[in-house]
Formats: sequence, structure tokens, C-alpha cells
Amino acid sequence: MEKEVILKTEGLVGFIDAFREVAKKSGIQKGDIVIFSGCPGSCFPTISNFALAIQDLGAIMYWVPDADLDEARKLEMVENVGLQAGEKEKPQRKAKLILLTPGLLAVDFDKIPKMLQEALKEDGKLVGETPIPNFFENVGWENKLSFDYIIELNPCAVEVFQFKR
Repeated sequence: MEKEVILKTEGLVGFIDAFREVAKKSGIQKGDIVIFSGCPGSCFPTISNFALAIQDLGAIMYWVPDADLDEARKLEMVENVGLQAGEKEKPQRKAKLILLTPGLLAVDFDKIPKMLQEALKEDGKLVGETPIPNFFENVGWENKLSFDYIIELNPCAVEVFQFKR
């Protein structure tokens, strides 16, 4: 499969902006369904940043832990807190965009195509996001799943400063 770099940006802010650009290119509009799926815990903070980046587009967004639609939760804005996963609620329609995180490596792979078949519109977009360079290629998912986009955060320098008093 041929890949083309369509956007280059830097850092975590660039990572989030890149997702917003992909969502806009995917034609996300008010009332469209967007599903984020990954492992509980470490993946949720990343997807909540992505969801915040597109909240103004008016999509109805869901968190689907471990590619299990029976565990889907609608993402809701909570005043003075931010975006939170609400009560269990399975999407009533298929999604225009589904984003997969590398945390799904922890689940049986067969759950992923099953979820996609059940939840992604025929013309919907499949997006992978990863902070691990070449993750989807290295685990073989690029050849097993029909990604429309992969958003990859390349490692950035980290600095820690200690203040001496």
C-alpha cells in the first residue's frame, strides 16, 4: 500500500492539530458519529485531547474501550471539568470516523475488524494515531486494516529542569 505524507507538524499540540485537520478532511459535521477506541487508562487522555479539538464540529463522540461496542460511552462535556465518558451508550448509527490507538494491541485482534464492520459507515474513515513511530506498520495492521489516515507523533525532546534554592 502506498503512503504519502500530507502534513508535518511538531509536538503534542501539532499531534492534536493534525487530528483536527484529518477530521475536517473527513468531512465531520454536526451530528456525525465519531468513535475513539483504545485501552482503558493510558489511551483515554490522548483521545480526550483529540475529542476536545473537534468538539466545535458538533459530532457525537464515543469512547469504545478495547474495541467492545457493548462498553461504548458517550463523551460529554462536564462544566469545570472537561470532557468525560458518560454512562454506557451504544451508538445508534454507524460512525463517519473511527480512531484506533496502539493500546488495542492488548486485545484480541479479531475484535477490531468486528467492531469496524459493525460501527463504521461504508464510506467512513479509519484513522490510526500513535506516539510510536511506525507502530501500525510494525505490528502488521497497515496490511490488515483499511486505514485512510495514520497520525504519528514522532518523539520530541523532553527536558526536566530542577530548581536549586
